[in-house]
Amino acid sequence: MVCKCSAISMIMLAACLTLQRWEASEFNAQTQTTEEHLMISFQVNDMTCGHCVSTITKAVKAEDATATLRFDLAAHRVDIEASEADAAELSEAIKQAGYAPVQIDGANASHGPSTAPARKGCCCG
Repeated sequence: MVCKCSAISMIMLAACLTLQRWEASEFNAQTQTTEEHLMISFQVNDMTCGHCVSTITKAVKAEDATATLRFDLAAHRVDIEASEADAAELSEAIKQAGYAPVQIDGANASHGPSTAPARKGCCCG
């Protein structure tokens, strides 16, 4: 003979687990649809080597840990897909790392002259 309390407890447990799974899937759907990424490009003429790329990557990731960066070292260009920081914050992070970024796309094509220290060629030299 099955205890009535046990049967009710099992039904309540199943309902609770189903509700938790539904709430979790609802949260994931909302998170995925509300994420926004902003593509920001900078011309960084004093970026000349792999060490420069590493330094800029660390500076940007400190500002936006989820950012995706693409570098064109020959063209001295960095494209940043940001989700937590805006262009001004990323530009400032790159400046603080010792480089002179100039935004090259969008409505704000330039932030004017840079206040980063002048570099002479490779940062390693």
